[in-house]
Amino acid sequence: MKRATKEQARAYAMTIEEAGHNTIERAHQLTATGRVLCMKGISTAEDWDSYLSAIAQERPWHHLPEPPDPDRDWQVWLKAELGLDRDRLQKILAGLLPGTNADSNAMARVQRFETEIQQPLHPGKAGNPTGANQHTRNPDPGKGSSTSGKWGNDADYLMARLLRVDPDVAEKIGKGKPYRSINHAAQELDIVAKRKRYELNPDVDVDHAADRIVDVLGADKAAELAAALTLRLASS
Repeated sequence: MKRATKEQARAYAMTIEEAGHNTIERAHQLTATGRVLCMKGISTAEDWDSYLSAIAQERPWHHLPEPPDPDRDWQVWLKAELGLDRDRLQKILAGLLPGTNADSNAMARVQRFETEIQQPLHPGKAGNPTGANQHTRNPDPGKGSSTSGKWGNDADYLMARLLRVDPDVAEKIGKGKPYRSINHAAQELDIVAKRKRYELNPDVDVDHAADRIVDVLGADKAAELAAALTLRLASS
């Protein structure tokens, strides 16, 4: 991701409420989030589910690529701004979903998204023509919210807050970069409290679990755990 332009930086400095509903500023914010989610090992199925709901409401393809075009197909934006097509999006979702029905569930999620964007946008209320601030978000996602909640610590909301702190933060998220994920960046930049617990289950993404174990235990303790696991596997 290239360094933010003046227009992008201005959008990134806004809160989600200030950016408004179905605006070019919100489109810039959502595009930055999407580019990070497209990186391998960064996102979860929950991140993408929340993100698809957000873009179905905000419709960034009406504004990007520029100039604004309310009749533009969503796949134009997906390809031009995120480097994806519909099939690739479906494969990303399938790779994050558990179980043998991952492909069909991913297809169903994309189809549901397509149904959502066929619905007309609701006009804003009097004095609020853009429809901005129609949703109440928790002002502090680190308190009283859930990462799976629609307006909790979802990737879109965290990314919007991160961009206010550092307009070029998207360049710093990814494997081998300062931040492993959007959540990790939010923790390191004191946007959310650092989590000390991580739940393991049979459906967990192995790469994500490894990242979280290192994050919770630290490098030295995680290395001890890896050695202990190797010994147990060798003797089993």
